[in-house]
Amino acid sequence: GRAVLWAKAKPKETTIPAATAAPPRPDLTDSSTGATFVGSLGGSDHLLGVGCRRKFGLAKIYAIGVYVGTQAAHDEQLRGLSGDALLDALAVGKFRKTVVLKMARDVAPEQLMQALEDALLPRLKQRGQGPEILGHFRNLMMASGGVKLAKGTVVEFRWEPDDVFKIAINGTHAGDVANAAHLGWAAMDTYLGKSSVVPELRKNVEKGFATWH
Repeated sequence: GRAVLWAKAKPKETTIPAATAAPPRPDLTDSSTGATFVGSLGGSDHLLGVGCRRKFGLAKIYAIGVYVGTQAAHDEQLRGLSGDALLDALAVGKFRKTVVLKMARDVAPEQLMQALEDALLPRLKQRGQGPEILGHFRNLMMASGGVKLAKGTVVEFRWEPDDVFKIAINGTHAGDVANAAHLGWAAMDTYLGKSSVVPELRKNVEKGFATWH
């Protein structure tokens, strides 16, 4: 999929000298779907791992890749961590995080949104948030997804350090959800948390971080 050219200015981040720039990451292919994810998005977001979201453990819904901003490579709070501690820290770190979904079959936007809500809402409730926080997210997804998300469609969710949650579909910026700290965490925990909907992704992200950091 294409790297997204976000319509709005990116939040300010500390400039990282070239000498301490993050090591390059290789492209990775999800073995279940054959979907390939580029190792870097725009040179500033780096691929840690990939996996496949299945329904009932069988039907392949989408391949997924998880990216983190360059600052994650130099975040002292991540140093020496592994397992659940690392994955939890990655989910809350104050650096950009991007989740890229590549549809493995035709999916109706309502179906994808319902599956996302089923995962997000219990996590939001853990933080004292109700379903209303998902309203704007749903509206953006439904307005931009068209009649169906065809096989090969690329959906991107990006959680910026200033807690803006950005959405893009096939490289087109679909909109932002502001003040989205809870939504951003819930999205990351959906994939990296102990109850991940893509268990294999957790292992792959941990392995990817260990070979990169």
